[in-house]
Amino acid sequence: MVSAQGYPPGTPAWVNLQTAAGPLAASRFYCALFGWTVLARHRPLDDASGWWVFRMDAKDVGDIGPGPRPSWTMNIAVDDADATAQAVFDLGGGVSLWPTSYFDAGRMAICTDPQGARFAIWESAGHISPDVMHEPGSFTWCELTCRDVDVAKRFYAQVFGWESKIPPYAEGSGYTVFSLPGIERPVAGMVQMDELWPADTPPHWMIYFAVEDTDDTVARAVELGGTVSVEPFELFNVGRVAVLTDPEGASFSVLEWSD
Repeated sequence: MVSAQGYPPGTPAWVNLQTAAGPLAASRFYCALFGWTVLARHRPLDDASGWWVFRMDAKDVGDIGPGPRPSWTMNIAVDDADATAQAVFDLGGGVSLWPTSYFDAGRMAICTDPQGARFAIWESAGHISPDVMHEPGSFTWCELTCRDVDVAKRFYAQVFGWESKIPPYAEGSGYTVFSLPGIERPVAGMVQMDELWPADTPPHWMIYFAVEDTDDTVARAVELGGTVSVEPFELFNVGRVAVLTDPEGASFSVLEWSD
């Protein structure tokens, strides 16, 4: 498995699920779908105010906790949460939660970019997980969907140092990938919404989990009470993708990487 320890600042390196139904109830869907287990940290499992960690093969893959709106949030690693949150604010973004300490793990802030897409920043105090990425059942990709890609490019370049380009396999599509200088593997992607998208679709970040078989995962999700927002399809030469919604209404995608 690929360790996420030591990923540099500017790397999306943690995912969090907020749930209104209660973490223990909401976790059942994902544990059955991906084979995860849940580990209680700092609070027992019957305490709805605590922080639970999703694990796979005794390795951390993400966490789950209470929140007003069921949703997955991407966390981007930073060296200084205070400075980064201030930069987000100064560059026209929003900060709905200024940097806050989470036990002894680190400090997090919840932000929005200038178009309203929500993300979080994470300053680690030793907890740099996930311990595994890009393997079936783990976080593997994230993607910004927005209408003004030029605004997004400028904002994320200034805050995180991301460079943007259209990869060869996506020529003519307008699809963009973000990268950190000197690092070959892109850190994220971006899709431009056009007139085919419903007018009320807000800008958002989409979380992707790697799977061995997209079609089988979709079928299993439906059996477990989830719904299919976008049926499986081939994404360029990258892999087979589907968009799902869990029983509580949180959206996420699954990706079967091409060989």
